[in-house]
Parts: sequence; structure tokens; C-alpha cells
Amino acid sequence: MTQEKTRLQKLQGSHEELESLVKERGGLRVSIYLPIEGSAPESEQNPVRLRSLIESAIQQLKAAGMNSEKAEELLQPLATLITSPKELLTSEQSLAFFIDSEAARRIDLPYSTSASCRVSNQFAIKPLLPLLQWNPSYTAVCINRGEIRAFRGNRTKIEAISVPHMPEKLEDITGIDDPEKSIQHHTAKTGSAEGRPGSAPVAQMHGQGLPSDFEDSQLDRFFRAVSKALHAYLSGQNDSLVLFGVEENVGLLQSMDEWKERKVLSKTEDPHRWDASQIKEKALELLKPHAKAEMDARLDRLREAQNKKNGLFKLGDCALAAATGRIEMAAVAQDLEVTGICELDEMKVKIITEGDAPCAHDLYDFIASETIYHGGEICILEADAIPGDDGVAATVRF
Repeated sequence: MTQEKTRLQKLQGSHEELESLVKERGGLRVSIYLPIEGSAPESEQNPVRLRSLIESAIQQLKAAGMNSEKAEELLQPLATLITSPKELLTSEQSLAFFIDSEAARRIDLPYSTSASCRVSNQFAIKPLLPLLQWNPSYTAVCINRGEIRAFRGNRTKIEAISVPHMPEKLEDITGIDDPEKSIQHHTAKTGSAEGRPGSAPVAQMHGQGLPSDFEDSQLDRFFRAVSKALHAYLSGQNDSLVLFGVEENVGLLQSMDEWKERKVLSKTEDPHRWDASQIKEKALELLKPHAKAEMDARLDRLREAQNKKNGLFKLGDCALAAATGRIEMAAVAQDLEVTGICELDEMKVKIITEGDAPCAHDLYDFIASETIYHGGEICILEADAIPGDDGVAATVRF
């Protein structure tokens, strides 16, 4: 590795980044997953666990034919973290590291993983599947007549955004923040006071209807401008739109014509005091039921294939089908691991029960990786939720 390549590149965990990692092949690739303790004294174990995983990686690299000096050089980006343990601290629950001869990458995972290290010709990706399976991109808008705040995020990050041409408060539209100030005064040329004739000037007032009518008109203008700007910003994006605010404000924004063809999720709470992390948590809470509905639909497809006897439900069969690009959609168990080698020349799978073969894989990981590599869908569940007895099920293309 060059000096530039020894720097850890932090990935955001987007679908595109994860798929790119899954599809990388060849050479020796190190995958390390490290659960993180966030507070002392438990956090003192983070560098200790990482050191143990690095030592395991070095031994596996040597077993695969790399000498000690090269192995230590390859893992130097991680060794640096041991001497800077604060860099291991994260608001998330685990860290994933992916090292090869070209780059060293890190992803902060919003869920707990087991500590593990794997050296192979492709990255171990099963612990990434919960993120690949569900990492929704969303735009969250906190609505208040005095302030509009917008954020964009997913499971691993959230950041404040500025939506072009979107007013952030009522006075951005009206130029005023009090309808009463719009009542205009002028003096008449002549008039009378107390019913007596005369020419003394008399102050007169006029406005655009009653103050309540005026306020309703300005609110309509305000929310229409917000809606139009958001619609333009989201055009061409797949973001879910999540609205937070009191019922009246959310209702006004949702009533605008722009949202007829876009699904909008909303929660009627006052978000005035929420920080970004709370907004992310509540946005994901709203989005979870939709993820469950998608998962239920996938399981229905697998059960139908099982009933019609046109799916695959054996570990070896699924591994061979995945390697040859036949799998359309598969579910793999997150709580099972079977080490093996897929021998395509003989179209069979060899299970490894002892020792550590450098070319062997966790077959559940292998099925997931090969399915994604060939353009199929993948999901990860507990074994007892998957149809069949092997903790794996798949529908096939042909």
C-alpha cells in the first residue's frame, strides 16, 4: 500500500457502496467486524479486541501465503487505531473494516455484530446484510410556522440540508411576522370628527379583509411555497418524505397538490426541541412498518415456491445456484454458519469441518455474496423464520 492507501476511508453505508464492496473479487481481502463499547471502562476493551482481530488476520494471511512483513503492512491502517483509541468511538454499535491491496475502508454499523475476522478472495458480507437489506434514504421536515427545518438521512447518518427556494419561516413569504402590521394607514383629505362637519384630516384604516382571513391567506402561501420547493428538491430522488409537526401544520402541507403521487409519512408531534439524532430515530421508526411489509412479501414468495416445489431449500443446492447466477431471490440465516467450498468443476459443495482452508467460505455468506454479484435479491433472517430446514431458501430464474 502507498501512504495514501494506508488511510482509512470512511464509507456512509449507501446501497451503492455496499454493492460495490460485495462485487469486489480477487487477491487477498480482509474483513473485520468489531462490536464497540461506547463508555468507560468497557470502552477500554475496544483496542484490545481490535488487536486480537488483527493478529488473527495476520495468521490467516500467512496461511494464505503472505509473509509477515507484507501482512503487517497491509493491516497498518488498523494498527494505527490501537494507538488512537478515541478514533474507535462512534455513536453506532459496531465497526466494519475492509482491507485489500488497494484500499482500507470503514463502515459504522447501527447494530451490534459479533467480533470476527475473515481472509478470503472476497469480502465477508453477511454482517452487512441488515444494512443492505434496509437502509432507507429519507428527507425529514420539521414544520413550524416560525421555522422549517429539513434533514436528509439514512440508518447511518443524518444532516441538515438547505432546500433551494424553500422559505424557512412565515416572514420569508410575507415580509412580516404579524398580520396586524399589514393594516395600512392613510389620512383622508377631509372628514368629520364626532359627527361634526369639518375639514380636519381623519385617519382611516384598510387591509385585506379581517386579520384572520389575512393570516389564513398568508399561511396558504407559506405552505404552498414550502410544498413546491420540496417537490422540486425531491424530483428524481427515491427519498421517502417524513413530516413532523402539530396536526394543523402537517395537514396544511399534506393538502397541497404536489403530494398526490408521492407517499408521505407523518407524525403529529411538536419537533421544536428535537436534535438531529432524535429526528433520525423517529424517522426510522415511521419507516419500519414499510420494511416489514416488504419482508413479509418476500417470505410469501418463498413459501409459495416451497408449496409449488419450484424453489431451493438445501444449503448445497443454493450455493451452487448462487455461484452460477441462477438465484432470483434468497433468504439466508444470520444465526448459522457452515464453512465450505463450492467446487463448480464437479458441481458439488465440500463442507469443511476442521482446520481453516483459505479458499473456504461461510456458505451462507457465499450465497448472499454470489446472489448480489449476479443481480439477485437477498434478505437475512433468523433461521427459524426461513422456510425449509437448512436456514436458506431461494427462488430461481431458470
